[in-house]
Amino acid sequence: MLAAARAVLSESQIENGVAVIDIGGSTTGVAVFEEGDLQHVAVIPMGAQNVTNDVAIGLKTDPEIAEAVKLAHARLGGGKAGRVDTKYDKQVYTFEQSEIDEIVEARYEEIFELVAKELKRAGGIGRLPSGVVLVGGGAKVKDLVEFAKNSLGVAAKLGVPAGYAGVSDEANGPEFAAAIGLMLIDGAGAERAEHAQSKVGSVTKKAGGMISRLLARFK
Repeated sequence: MLAAARAVLSESQIENGVAVIDIGGSTTGVAVFEEGDLQHVAVIPMGAQNVTNDVAIGLKTDPEIAEAVKLAHARLGGGKAGRVDTKYDKQVYTFEQSEIDEIVEARYEEIFELVAKELKRAGGIGRLPSGVVLVGGGAKVKDLVEFAKNSLGVAAKLGVPAGYAGVSDEANGPEFAAAIGLMLIDGAGAERAEHAQSKVGSVTKKAGGMISRLLARFK
């Protein structure tokens, strides 16, 4: 999560107070920054794979199909009825939209209840004027930003690595935040996102083939 924070946070966010919520496969990381420093770190033993497993069990389908259904159709907050189709391996599977939403939202509610407890331990949401930034593969579920706002009572946004010439077209999703952050940490002289544009030539040259290998690992 610290690598992801390096890729998506600005200096002003770190100074004002912000939390990065990194929803990975099996864990969810929480990192709180304030006054320019890291103030609190926690790892919750629950992540996007738990959501997929819940969908697989609830819909009585394979985990691979459940993952495709989750990403294509799950909506936090519900409100939609009817049936939806998902094509996987040349077959079409049909499920109830409301059932998908109910299963996915239940697990995200559990995750964000635990996130809220960690933010409270860190001093409370009142110390986060810059709100929370969501990263990781589990942040790709539709309507997660609004869900996070309502669950935590604080501003929320999706963390997207941007401003890195030569990699932003490939790594334009929250699931690549950690990969880009690792590249920046490895290149010790790299600047943070808001300064990267002016330095990007030397950073990209140094990173070279490494970024391709990192991105492949985080897909």
